[in-house]
Formats: sequence, C-alpha cells, structure tokens
Amino acid sequence: FRVSHVVDGQSAIDFVRDHRPDLILMDLMLPVMSGIDASRHIKADTTNAISSIPIVAMSAGVNLRAAANELPVDGVLAKPFDIDELLATVSIHVR
Repeated sequence: FRVSHVVDGQSAIDFVRDHRPDLILMDLMLPVMSGIDASRHIKADTTNAISSIPIVAMSAGVNLRAAANELPVDGVLAKPFDIDELLATVSIHVR
C-alpha cells in the first residue's frame, strides 16, 4: 500500500480532491474540521468524482459500531485495533 497522511479535516478534503485515493481512513477527532464534517463534504462532492471513494471512520472517542448508521462513511474501525483488523477492513473496501 502507498499511504499518505494529512493533519486535519480540511486538508483531507483537499488531498482527496487532488489525489483521489482508493480508500480514506478518517479519524473522527481532527482539528480545523472534524472527520465527520470532512466525510460529509467528500460524500457530497459529486463534481470532483470523489463521493464514491470509500471512507472508513476511525476513533477511540465514540462508540463507532452504534453510531455507524448515522455517519457518512462506508465502514468503521474502532481504536485501538490490531494490524490484522486494519488489513481486513482495508481488503473489504479496496478491490
């Protein structure tokens, strides 16, 4: 895998528009703009063809499994997680 990293929600949106990754692992607790808001912007952006990119929410601060249906994401990964769980989640969303 080739992995890129940004530091806040707005940077995530900008990066996704410029690079169109195969998968987004989005922490929900981000500065400047939350990961939830950044995910909403990405999923709503049909003009840049990025709304179909799968987003997997990651967080230790909320009960992700319970909130998953309310989030604008395609999957969830609760922290802490192990490498096997991460790889399994990635393989589900990247074909």
